[in-house]
Amino acid sequence: MIRDICKDELFLSQKSEPATADDPSVAQDLLDTLAAHKDGYVGMRAHFSDTNLKRIRTTYGCTQAELAKRSGVSLRSIQMYEQHNKDINKASAETVLSLAKVLGCTMEDLWEK
Repeated sequence: MIRDICKDELFLSQKSEPATADDPSVAQDLLDTLAAHKDGYVGMRAHFSDTNLKRIRTTYGCTQAELAKRSGVSLRSIQMYEQHNKDINKASAETVLSLAKVLGCTMEDLWEK
């Protein structure tokens, strides 16, 4: 069964129970759900780590609003990239280049591996 991707932080922060021999259908549901959402979901890593953009921006000492103003990239886009809601690897070269120039890094530094 394909389900919606859960983004509820309270639910996701709860401790899970160990899987049992009775759980193959749950595992299959998870695999089906991940396969169905593969184009719009960046994985569990999104919930645990900063993006390269956020890490470089904060090291540079720049707020999201300052970066938006100086780069010409919308504040909302920067927020979405940093929250893993928008994939910076799929951004236009012009967008990534504008961000990189302001932050004094290469375009490749901003891409997620």
